[in-house]
This record gives sequence, C-alpha cells and structure tokens, in this order.
Amino acid sequence: MSVVKTTTNAVTQTISVGSNPVHLAVTNDGATLFVANQGAGTVTQIDVSETPAVVRRTYFVGGEPTGIAVNADNTIAYVTNSFCPNNPTGCAGNNFSNGVVEQIVFNPIGILRVRCCLVVGQLPVADAFDPSGQYLWVIESGSFEATVIDTFTNQIYGNFSTGPAVGEEWTGVGNFVHAVPH
Repeated sequence: MSVVKTTTNAVTQTISVGSNPVHLAVTNDGATLFVANQGAGTVTQIDVSETPAVVRRTYFVGGEPTGIAVNADNTIAYVTNSFCPNNPTGCAGNNFSNGVVEQIVFNPIGILRVRCCLVVGQLPVADAFDPSGQYLWVIESGSFEATVIDTFTNQIYGNFSTGPAVGEEWTGVGNFVHAVPH
C-alpha cells in the first residue's frame, strides 16, 4: 500500500500489508486505517496518526475479504467476505455459496474479537453505511442485490435488486446510497 501526498502526488511511504489488498476504510477520527487483504484472508490495522504510518496488527478473518466499513463510533469494522471463512461453500444451512459479513470489534489498543457471520448474497464486494450510521449496505455482484443490515440489532433489514450493471464502488451521501455502474 502506498501513502501519497496529495499536494505533490508523490509517494511518501510504502506499507506492507497482506496479499491482494482490495479495499480500505478509515475510522471517523482519522487515526486508524483498515485494509482488507483478499488474497491473505486478513485485515491490516494501520496507525495513520503517526508519521510515518505504523502497522499495528494484522487480523485473520479467513475467506476472501472484499470490503470493509467502520461504524461512526470507531468500535466495529464490518468486513464483507466472498464466503464463510470456516466453510468455502457457505455457512451452516447455506447451500448457495453466499457471502458473509463479519464484525471486528476493536478499540484503539487493538482487537477485542472477530464475530462471524451474517449471511448475505453471492460475491459481496463492498459495504458502506447510510448517513444515519444505523444501516450497513452490502453490494453483492454475484446475486445483483444489496443487502441492508440494521447494525443496531445485527439483523438483515432487507434485500434490494440492483440489476447486473453494479460496480464495486458506492457510498452513502445525504439521504441516498449511490452505486457506480461499470
């Protein structure tokens, strides 16, 4: 992973993370960066409040993590994963190789625990919070859906069809969640 100074577009630091880093998320206080490493089945926690930035820990989440989002109070990271980390064909009762969302419960000192799993649609590629911070939207490129998770109750709130032209980038802005088509 490279750190780029935006005023000069110069690379100021290169940080080793796990293989095939695919997505990152920054805590709301701007002090910590998490990187989902799809090829390694890990998430790397980096302290970016220091110069140079320092890798604090790498957490094994298993499977193929594809995205990560951090809640507003910087206590839980939600990791989308292509399949259940304990069973590549899916979690118990999941015969369709659906993906999952894992929770990493953490604090500034480090991880407290990894909780698994909420089963979502096939091939989840990204997740983001709506502006209220209560609902986590998970985009699934394999099932052409978005699954909405109520993070206050840790339950699936609903599923919405997105159609086949869904991109991997999306975000919550204002009162809307935007998907960027291919």
